[in-house]
Amino acid sequence: MPKKPVIIALSAAIIIVVASIWLLRPPSATGAAGPQPVLDTDAASIVAFETTYRDGGTTRVERTLLGWQLVGEDGPPWAVQDVRARVAARILDDLQGRPIEDPGDLSPVATTLTITDARGRQMSLGLREPVIGGRRVVDRVDADGAVQHFSIDDQLYEMFERKGLLAWRDEGLLGALPGRPARLALSSGSTQIDLARVEGNWSLRAPVAARASEEAIDTLLRAIADLRVERFNESPPSLLEDSDPVSITLEADTTQPGEDPSRPLRITERVILTLHGPADTGGRLTRVGVTREREERRAGAEVEPLGTTYVAIDLEPLQQIALRPHNFVARTALAGDASLITGIKLGERSYTRTADGWSEGETALPQDRAAALDALTTQLTSTASTGINLTTAPELLGRASRRVPIEATTISGDPLGSADGLTLLTVTGAGGDSAALIIGGGVTREYKDPTSMAIARAVLVLSEPIESGG
Repeated sequence: MPKKPVIIALSAAIIIVVASIWLLRPPSATGAAGPQPVLDTDAASIVAFETTYRDGGTTRVERTLLGWQLVGEDGPPWAVQDVRARVAARILDDLQGRPIEDPGDLSPVATTLTITDARGRQMSLGLREPVIGGRRVVDRVDADGAVQHFSIDDQLYEMFERKGLLAWRDEGLLGALPGRPARLALSSGSTQIDLARVEGNWSLRAPVAARASEEAIDTLLRAIADLRVERFNESPPSLLEDSDPVSITLEADTTQPGEDPSRPLRITERVILTLHGPADTGGRLTRVGVTREREERRAGAEVEPLGTTYVAIDLEPLQQIALRPHNFVARTALAGDASLITGIKLGERSYTRTADGWSEGETALPQDRAAALDALTTQLTSTASTGINLTTAPELLGRASRRVPIEATTISGDPLGSADGLTLLTVTGAGGDSAALIIGGGVTREYKDPTSMAIARAVLVLSEPIESGG
């Protein structure tokens, strides 16, 4: 019999036996198992993360109706970067670890991470201090108290232990305010400015009641939103730093579920920013106190204080804005568009605009007078004043014309502007300089340009009593 076939057959038999022994071998008691999920959770169901440190301190981030927020006893609730919370939830959802059957000597637990899901289940992980060589070990604590050790990669430590939940905070100063600002108050010394959004439009409530400049308030809110916290957890200011700091109060209206599902609770969320002295030796940063309050919008409700924290901020965006009351008053005498005005009453004379043009009673107006009324409607709604005085009784330094009451109405007969209407007059100073004044709505608006003066003179003509030849 040839030797070669025998050798080949014998080799094949040896290979089969070795393979069978390998495949049928019993599992090693101490061999490392493959990676497996550490937690039974779903990223979308996680509603809270809480870390507890060896010194007993805790930090908690939870998902609220207003988004993810950092909550706790050490300061007011603060918005966190939504992307951080989503990434953390995904890391936990995808977390794989190798079970450690014989852990031997383990390093102490540095941080305990507790996760809560939408069903109220809580799962805990003990993050042990990394050992030499970079191995990361976590303890999974089951509901029955049983502990299992897993070796994992570094990603979980980077998110929850090395940086921590405090690093998730939104650096924007308005991260302390949930919702869209509905009221705004500025206080500096004896100056108090109160602004409120009513039916989508801003109004000045103090020091006078007047229509507010939407552009000026949007600029102010953008400046506040642009402020960035450079350092959290600053020390409080000393009593000697300044006794009369500037404060900015913002309020937002929100709703929350109540005991009666058909009647949600109406809540006012309030943040008070108090601008103190310098927070660094160079004077670039300012210490700002951030105070949060919550109040139910009902009679007799008490203010719920939510805490105060101090931060260091560069106020440069806000320093470009003059925080004076008249800067927040609307620059035009009336809101809306000139095309809305279909009726003008100047003193005792009334004019109506139809598709055929302006008329007085049944008499169509000449072209020059009709053009003057068109110019007046544009002046009232579109021309910005060159100066604003917060009074309806201005001091007139010069020779003044007679006063002309102005009432503007829409096609439905509704009045435009304040209930007491507007009053126009011209003033000529001793040096010959002239100005047109439009008084009403709590303020006096001044116009000095030639076009405005020409319109004012036309109004004086159009308002002359009929019996005087007007």
